[in-house]
Amino acid sequence: TDVTVIEDIENLVAAAAKRTGAIDILVNNAGAMQFAALDAAPVSDWELMMKTNAWGPWQLMAHVVPHMRKAGGGSIVNISSIAGIKAFPGAGLYCASKAALQSISQVAAMENASDSIRVNCILPAVVEDTELTASALGEENVQPFWDKFGPLHPLGRNGKPVDIADAALFLASSQSSWITGVLLNVDGGRNMATNRPAD
Repeated sequence: TDVTVIEDIENLVAAAAKRTGAIDILVNNAGAMQFAALDAAPVSDWELMMKTNAWGPWQLMAHVVPHMRKAGGGSIVNISSIAGIKAFPGAGLYCASKAALQSISQVAAMENASDSIRVNCILPAVVEDTELTASALGEENVQPFWDKFGPLHPLGRNGKPVDIADAALFLASSQSSWITGVLLNVDGGRNMATNRPAD
């Protein structure tokens, strides 16, 4: 599914509902990231990141909410970033798109709480073994990027996909049944750190 294409979103939700009989969990994990200073970033980067990181998750939420109401409730987990709450020079458009996702998520949490539909956000820092870094930096620059940022996390390492998956599983499950509208940092403490990478 391409989350920037409304027909793909409609087809995905219809197929999931048909296959499972009900939709009670949605995890929005698609993402796009490009680096450029604000005054140098092309409009195409803005369009890509806003559509992938904010518009797509919004549309998926809007399309699954009716199914969740029929199911008697549900849990939506949106994968955002600490970039939505922190200013990272050279990543301003990415920061803006993730901040938009966080705001949309909290509004959705308020609007759908009476239907027992919970909406929460996970805010990772640098996570290894994903396609996001390679698409933004180029394959040859991925390992140096990870090596640079690992020590900047107070817990001493970058994240792994399982770190994010475990948090998503918690937020999707009944173990978090009284949690909604949360922006959960799953980031090895990076949101607290004031150190910057060496040039």
